[in-house]
Amino acid sequence: MKNTVFLLMLFMVPATWAACYNENESDQQNFINCKLASEQGDVFSQYELAAMYNSGQGTKQDSKQAEKWYLKSAQQDNDLAQYSLGVLYEFGQGDVAQSDQESEKWYRLAAENGNYFAQNKLGLVEQKQGQYETTIKAYQGDSDSWIEQKRESNPNLFDRFMDWALGTGEQ
Repeated sequence: MKNTVFLLMLFMVPATWAACYNENESDQQNFINCKLASEQGDVFSQYELAAMYNSGQGTKQDSKQAEKWYLKSAQQDNDLAQYSLGVLYEFGQGDVAQSDQESEKWYRLAAENGNYFAQNKLGLVEQKQGQYETTIKAYQGDSDSWIEQKRESNPNLFDRFMDWALGTGEQ
């Protein structure tokens, strides 16, 4: 199971796009660029940096650093980072302990911020708890408007995320 989660998170790296990331640069240079931009507070760079730490792209894999940078981005209402934290805590990885409570908390925040994937995941989590009907009514958002909003706000980030989510991107 943990190998599956690691692969899931590994393939999430191509799903992100930030101003710090340039496909023509080496992984190491992209890591340096994203670290600098992240330290300046750029929310998308923080998410990208977290994904790099999580997968070991351009640096040594470090789940605690991934958690730290996902958290910084998530605290700035990045629903993709909130969703990623949900995944990280749901399965636990490396030095990050598995926690159903933390996982649900981050899925819920991402869902409340309109993340379609978190809304779906939360529906599955609550279905196990016998709260499925409540969840469906609470999170019957318009997925098309979520998709358009994300595509308009940061087209490269969203397109790479969708490529990862649908398994259609480079891997």
